[in-house]
Amino acid sequence: MKILVCFKVVKDVDYILQEDWESVTNNTMDWKYVKNIFNCYDEGALENALRLKDLLVKNNIDVQLDAITTTEVNCDLFNKLLLAVGYDKVVNLKGEADYFTPNKNAQIIYNYIKNNNYNLILTGYENAIGNNGVFPYKLADLLGLATLNKVTEFEYTDKIIATVENNENYLKYELNDNALLIFKNTNNSCIRFPSLMDRLKAKNKPEIIENISKYNDNILENDLPIIKTYHKEEKLNTKYISGSISDIINEVEKEVKYE
Repeated sequence: MKILVCFKVVKDVDYILQEDWESVTNNTMDWKYVKNIFNCYDEGALENALRLKDLLVKNNIDVQLDAITTTEVNCDLFNKLLLAVGYDKVVNLKGEADYFTPNKNAQIIYNYIKNNNYNLILTGYENAIGNNGVFPYKLADLLGLATLNKVTEFEYTDKIIATVENNENYLKYELNDNALLIFKNTNNSCIRFPSLMDRLKAKNKPEIIENISKYNDNILENDLPIIKTYHKEEKLNTKYISGSISDIINEVEKEVKYE
């Protein structure tokens, strides 16, 4: 079985200054001071793919587990981590920043996937910067694959069983055919940590870095341009209370009851 996980390395948005958010125009931004991290939803997909591989190998099924990203940054540390924890190959398609071009990204990944015959594609719901939720559905449409959203975990009997969150309920699906699985909130949201021995064993695994232009054939530029980004103003409804302690307590009690 061949499994591919699409992931993104993004800036830690908690550390991006407000004025830098507001300077984003058509994918041009200077966020070099912010550390890179795995996109949170993609990290869940990466770990759950490893758990699925563990289940399949335990049942004597051969598994090739690969990962792919489009990126403008150096992902060397992330690549080595993935190879050490159990990925067989990691592919980086290097190009310009693409957080806000999900349709283009999907077409590029499709051009890579279409000749590689993967059985399962896993990905996070959206990246923390673009925050649009478009990429997985566009990719599934291009590949003609059935899609499951909000996958939380896997089981294996004689088939792969995917558990899906549905409001306050959970549904279990049997995977009989190829599919694209989307991860959002999962209990297995953090990727495992490799041992030193794991890292040494992974030294000869392939880390493939290619120019993204190789997969730009027949790309439709149908992502709308960003013309402005800004923070939503949060206005606090503040009431100042003066007087004695008992006066203040009485006023607070009134406000609480009113609320």
